Amino acid sequence: WSRRATSVRPAIAGDLVVAHAADSDELIAYDLASGDDVWRRSSTEFPSLVGGAALFTVEASPEGTVPRQALTAIDTADGSDLWTVEFAFGVDQFVVVDSVIVVQTGIDGSEIAALRAADGTEIWRRADLGLGRLKVVDEVVVLDDVVERATRRTTFDPVT
Repeated sequence: WSRRATSVRPAIAGDLVVAHAADSDELIAYDLASGDDVWRRSSTEFPSLVGGAALFTVEASPEGTVPRQALTAIDTADGSDLWTVEFAFGVDQFVVVDSVIVVQTGIDGSEIAALRAADGTEIWRRADLGLGRLKVVDEVVVLDDVVERATRRTTFDPVT
């Protein structure tokens, strides 16, 4: 099967493929085996990461506008919102580690916050970790920060 979608990277959520269709501003979940529509929702959000039964999305922001302001958890069973957390200075990037979402935010992207994936409640927030690319290595979050042509690596347990 094949479908036209504009997601650069559709998300795989169990037996679903979730993609954004820009021509209709919808987030669409397709059955992985058959390609049949499972659910649709009006949305400018792009599918990002899957953690358990939730799909985490950030709203697309047109070029030259304010950065994406909210992180939303969507129930993969029916496409309904589970929770949304607003960030005053936008969401630069995020990763999911087990039951924790680590979000890079802040006016210059230098603030890191950890949220419980189940309900979006904040576990901790730090503004002293620097800028860089978040990634997960062996269930530990790694922030690679390039400072004056050298890479500074910070690792931390997402739960504490």
